[in-house]
Amino acid sequence: MEMHSLRILIIHLCSSGLSLADLREGLGRECPQVDEIQLQAAVRELQHEGLLVGHEIAGKWTLTAVANDVENREWPEYSQEFANRILAIEQEEFVEIDVDDLIAQLDAMIQKARARKSRIRKRVSRTVKEGGRSDQS
Repeated sequence: MEMHSLRILIIHLCSSGLSLADLREGLGRECPQVDEIQLQAAVRELQHEGLLVGHEIAGKWTLTAVANDVENREWPEYSQEFANRILAIEQEEFVEIDVDDLIAQLDAMIQKARARKSRIRKRVSRTVKEGGRSDQS
């Protein structure tokens, strides 16, 4: 049996919860060619993907499919405008950024900001020394 078909059958059989022993029995009736290794591999994959949950009930290991919850889950809705913006971004050409150039640009911006801050401090200091008068020449 193909693994995809086996996974679908397991989800179907476990839709309302089923002990591992009952799952083996059900698979034996539906697909006698499936061996224990295939069953364990499929169950492990489904659990890993979050589509099958195992828990102990009254001393028996029980599996419950949660795939049905996916259909009933409330998903957020997005506007067409939002979807179009995402699609437009995906269609833009990727532009590689040279890290050294970016660092050089950032250094230049920091130097300009420090120089501006220094000029502002000098103006404020001059204004304070002059007693609050501003130079209006």
